[in-house]
Amino acid sequence: MIIGATAVRVLMLQQTQQHYYYYYYYYYYLLLLRLLLLLLLLLLLVLLILLLLVLLLLLLLLLPLLLLLLLLLLLLLLLLLLLLLLLLLLLLLLLLLLLLLLLLLLLLLLLLLLLLLILLLLLLLLLLLLPLPLLLLLLLLLLLLLLLLLLLLLLLLLLLLLLLLLLLLLLLLLLRLV
Repeated sequence: MIIGATAVRVLMLQQTQQHYYYYYYYYYYLLLLRLLLLLLLLLLLVLLILLLLVLLLLLLLLLPLLLLLLLLLLLLLLLLLLLLLLLLLLLLLLLLLLLLLLLLLLLLLLLLLLLLLILLLLLLLLLLLLPLPLLLLLLLLLLLLLLLLLLLLLLLLLLLLLLLLLLLLLLLLLLRLV
């Protein structure tokens, strides 16, 4: 009986020691896994730091080129703005010239109308003073002159309309550019 009880105790002690060994193995295994994870995290951190350093070096190397490109883009934008301003000034000058031409044409029309009135007054005076054959001849001449003046007036009106159309086209172009 004593031998059997001693054997049972020895078996229980052996099983308890085996459980302790399993527990220690499991604990050390988990500790080793944690250490490996920490090493991986440190390696990733070192790689990230190296990548950031490489990016900073590339940025420092490419910074003059980037500044040069930015300056070139700014110069191109300034040139485009200057060209647009020049085009606007040219269009404004053309508009002013067209307005001056319109004013001149209006003055010419007024002068022609004044000439027509003077010719009509002269015709009335001649009707009162001259005999009939000469009067008819003068009437024909005056009618021809009146027709010529009317043709000139029509031509001037057509030119005036053309200039107005050009003026409108230039205004539309100016509005589109703006």
